[in-house]
Amino acid sequence: MYLVALNSLNDFFYCITMACCMTVRDCAPFLPKVFENINRLRTLFPSFVLIVAYDHCVDRSEQLLIQYQWMSSFPVYLLPDNTPSSLRTVRIANARNRCLDKLETLKLDTGIHFMIDADDVNVEPWNLTLLRYYLSKDSPDWDALTFNRPDYYDIWALMYPPFQHHCWGFARHSKEVVDLMKKDIQRQFTHCDFFRCQSAFNGFAIYKTRVFQGKRYCGEYKQLKPLISEQARQKTLDALSIPNLEIDESYPQSCEHLYYHLSTPTAKIFISRYFI
Repeated sequence: MYLVALNSLNDFFYCITMACCMTVRDCAPFLPKVFENINRLRTLFPSFVLIVAYDHCVDRSEQLLIQYQWMSSFPVYLLPDNTPSSLRTVRIANARNRCLDKLETLKLDTGIHFMIDADDVNVEPWNLTLLRYYLSKDSPDWDALTFNRPDYYDIWALMYPPFQHHCWGFARHSKEVVDLMKKDIQRQFTHCDFFRCQSAFNGFAIYKTRVFQGKRYCGEYKQLKPLISEQARQKTLDALSIPNLEIDESYPQSCEHLYYHLSTPTAKIFISRYFI
């Protein structure tokens, strides 16, 4: 599909600054390959910046980041934090927010920004042909875009009807819900190339910056809860048909991407069935 469309595309994102945001914690084994992908991504844009937030790395991640900063031909901003939360999702949310704070402070002409993970999900070479297509005006209309994987692993960040409660918020039945969602999202891709959802990440996402201007991440369930109606939660319980299934209100964490995406309910968020 996108290979045919590439023959006539007119790329219009090439005239703007692109910002790539990345969070790091003990990612040293993966960073060299991730850097290679970033270097390749940089070739698609005349103006490019990398913003990296990290905290409490006990491996060589910080040294590798500093070395990469010195060697890069484009600006690399490093944002350390030495006061992380005890909750993992809060730490990640804080790191992503530092990236967004820096992006807004720079006041760049940034039409889009990428948010990526710096671990094993991004060590294989990215499909730049696919990216060029989705960054062209021939692409389907989207505000946020993520991609499929051979193993769609990021179920915690995923939300669409009837799955309208975070997957690890079902107490002892959470693993069953995860398995159901993994099967269902792959089933969706057998019917369409471009699946609209309420939230998705999967380690790599592209955002139209103006749509998400001022929005921030949060990894606490108590903050996410008001963004989902009780009616939607009940429909989730009814649709899953798992005996004795109930919502676990005691679990303090929720995926930071859920809050970010649900805070922008008018945003058109899609998953491509193709692998990045």
